[in-house]
Amino acid sequence: MSERTLYERHVSAAGKIRYVPVSERVEWDSLGAGTWLLQVKPGCKSITLLLHPKHAEVEAAMKVAADAMSEAMVRAAEHKPEVSRYTLAELEVINKCYTNLSRLGSTKGIVGTIPAAREIVESGISVLREELLKG
Repeated sequence: MSERTLYERHVSAAGKIRYVPVSERVEWDSLGAGTWLLQVKPGCKSITLLLHPKHAEVEAAMKVAADAMSEAMVRAAEHKPEVSRYTLAELEVINKCYTNLSRLGSTKGIVGTIPAAREIVESGISVLREELLKG
């Protein structure tokens, strides 16, 4: 592998810009033996560990699909109207109930967290990956 010198731009707190040399090999030397899938786009870098070469194309396609599905889910959630089916008085009573329950150490009745869009997509992709490895 040929050695190239790259420069990273660093801006100090005072606003002074300077370029610091960075060796290209530094990042790649930390990867272990095996096949790796590297996906780079502006502001994001993703490395998939120990990929089976036979499935590299499908893995790359699943990564792109996962990104597209996540972005679509986030966009759809932004356009959902914020409508409450409870009146303000009812919401006050509900909040008091949750406060009293938590004071007693109970978590019954408290609504769980909604999984993030990326978690939903990743679970679907992992099922696809398992099926791919079976066959």
